[in-house]
Amino acid sequence: MPLYELTSIAKTNLSKIEFAKLLKKYGGMIVQNGGVIRKMQDMGDRPMEYSMTSHGTKHEEGRYFLMEFEASPFVVQEINFKMRTDDQLVRWLLLKRPQFEKSYKPSRFLPERLFNADRVKQDQGPKQSTPENNPVLSL
Repeated sequence: MPLYELTSIAKTNLSKIEFAKLLKKYGGMIVQNGGVIRKMQDMGDRPMEYSMTSHGTKHEEGRYFLMEFEASPFVVQEINFKMRTDDQLVRWLLLKRPQFEKSYKPSRFLPERLFNADRVKQDQGPKQSTPENNPVLSL
């Protein structure tokens, strides 16, 4: 199953019980359909960079939470549909994450020698311009 990351902004006027029910609602959808929740984090109330309008109400701050889970694409479609109609949420972002982190490889545009430790030791920094090594100064 693919790994997903859900970041959401809920209304700040929700009580702790209502917020817990909201998390339980979406977490339950994942678990009931054979998914696995890897991480759940409440990031607290934060002011937004700009005011957002959701379901006819203007919001200046929101309660952020993060959820990482593994689930089938069908479950992700269902969660998107439910979040679109949920009036307790201001915004949400659901991303598919890579299953395994790739090991670092230098870009094909940057030569391997730029990452060579011996070259870094030999380089003593920028050279000063003198008339011998700069033709513009010799004029």
